[in-house]
Amino acid sequence: MSTDRDVDRIVRSWMDEGVTQLPDRVLDLVLDQIPATPQRRHWWPARRSLNMNTTVRLSIGAAVLVLAAIVGIKLLAGPNVGVPSQTTAPTPSPTPQTVPLSRDAQPGALEPGTYRILGQASEEMVATLPAGWFANSYSRGGGAYTDQVASLSISTVGSLVADGCSGAVLEPPIGPTVDELVAALRALPIVQISAPVGITLDGYQGKQIDLTYLGGLVGSSCDAGYFNLWRTPPVRGESWGVVIPNGWRSTLRILDVGGLRWVVTTSYRLNARDEVEQELGQIVDSIKLEP
Repeated sequence: MSTDRDVDRIVRSWMDEGVTQLPDRVLDLVLDQIPATPQRRHWWPARRSLNMNTTVRLSIGAAVLVLAAIVGIKLLAGPNVGVPSQTTAPTPSPTPQTVPLSRDAQPGALEPGTYRILGQASEEMVATLPAGWFANSYSRGGGAYTDQVASLSISTVGSLVADGCSGAVLEPPIGPTVDELVAALRALPIVQISAPVGITLDGYQGKQIDLTYLGGLVGSSCDAGYFNLWRTPPVRGESWGVVIPNGWRSTLRILDVGGLRWVVTTSYRLNARDEVEQELGQIVDSIKLEP
């Protein structure tokens, strides 16, 4: 019959299109082909008639196929077919501001944050400083030396001093390795020095020693309240003198940085040890070397 063929054609056409909802025209056509007879509800199960005409069987069969197709598509597609997933991009961590400084920076309090600390030549490091630090020689406690209770620096060693008071350099110059510098420092008079221990800082290996100067020598530089350690290599005709003040302790972290010998120094007044020792440790943990 033409009606049967129309139903079959429409159902097949709808299933080929891959949609997920039954069109109204198909639903109306299927329902029109199914006889609807009002019935009373009985308490026993109604018997099913075995004599259905061909049109009814085809109509019901087509409706079942359509329903099965809809259920199958829903199960295979999952609950979010056609709906773009709503993903929230992670918020990037703010990059701390890195401000280049020089040893000649004007005295002034620094805001807590990350700073680039320069040596005399090519040595550089990045460190996070808390509140209370000043741009003048990267010191804590104040711009004036008399107010300072801690300091931080990075440098290389050009010429080690001969005696620490006159400032005369050692001849012949020391070799370029970490161990040669440690041995030469341990041979200096007056300064109290600890046994070296192996360390790693930002992935670079080296040795750490503690130096303490308590005064007691007669001499021009010693009378000034500090003990000479070394002079940095000259850059543009000038070099720095690295000293340890009277009543201070300096921790030297002597590192091999890609074949270069760098020294990261943290120092503090002995009478301020409890105040700054933990803070200096946190600063050292934040250090990133930049060869």
